[in-house]
Amino acid sequence: MSRNLALILGLALTPLLAQEAAKPAAEPPPGPDAKPTYVNSETCQACHEDIFKAFAKNPHYRLETDKKRKWEQKACESCHGPGSKHSESMAATDIIQPTKLAPSQADKTCLSCHRNQRTHAGRIDSGHARSAIACTSCHSVHKPKELARNGRNAAINEQCTSCHVNTLASFQKPHAHPLSTMPSAGNNAMSCLDCHNPHGSAPKANLKFASANEPGCL
Repeated sequence: MSRNLALILGLALTPLLAQEAAKPAAEPPPGPDAKPTYVNSETCQACHEDIFKAFAKNPHYRLETDKKRKWEQKACESCHGPGSKHSESMAATDIIQPTKLAPSQADKTCLSCHRNQRTHAGRIDSGHARSAIACTSCHSVHKPKELARNGRNAAINEQCTSCHVNTLASFQKPHAHPLSTMPSAGNNAMSCLDCHNPHGSAPKANLKFASANEPGCL
């Protein structure tokens, strides 16, 4: 009797055992070398609330809702890369920080979106690029507004002359074009960007073209 019962139970359990054997093995947890994945901007905001609020006033924030560029809900990671590893470890080394990259790598991040814009067309061969001056040396994505877009001549000139000290000294001469940083400038104040394109141009010193390949001052 017991032998028959065991046989019946064995026959009844065979399909169940077969199903268990057919199930795929559980995937092991990701190891330290696993490729990070995207976690969306809400995950970033949980820790970086102040930065996220400031970024919401920045033109780059449009990526959050722009389906065309395919970074919807991942604007932070469009520059910083996939954040899954960083969100788990909280280590700064587990996320891309453009300001700490080599200039060529930082520029590569920016130019992945901005390369085809007219004002940035010469960036790769510009004097700033050749001198290893990264985009992030002048631009800060986390600021609510960029200096160049905000049209504040004094702020723009202060940014430029923080490196071009000798040029600033030349502008102190009596017949120089008045910069907005000079007390005597008045309403005729000029911006460095009135004559120069910091992203590069064909003429020397990144001078802007006016027409017929001539600098704007001619």
